Amino acid sequence: MIPNQVKKLTATPTLRWIFSAAKLATVVKAPIVMMAHNAGAYWPKGFWIKKPGTIQVKIIDVITIEEIARTDARELTDKMEQMINKEKQLLFEQTLR
Repeated sequence: MIPNQVKKLTATPTLRWIFSAAKLATVVKAPIVMMAHNAGAYWPKGFWIKKPGTIQVKIIDVITIEEIARTDARELTDKMEQMINKEKQLLFEQTLR
């Protein structure tokens, strides 16, 4: 597992993602399993105090070795960022209910 983004309560990114996961997958020829979670709702960045609740983890999609081989690392990162942020926002909205 390679974290590509800092923990945030919302899915609105304030920083550009680094493309380490896409670059690593290209070098080692391994698929990328995209996941999203809502841990930031219960354990916010910079705080040691945790709130009670159940962290949800969702496996979104797999980017195959073939797709990785034919796609630029930055493009893969952009695709991952969009899909993961969308799912994180959905998980966050479910957490608020």
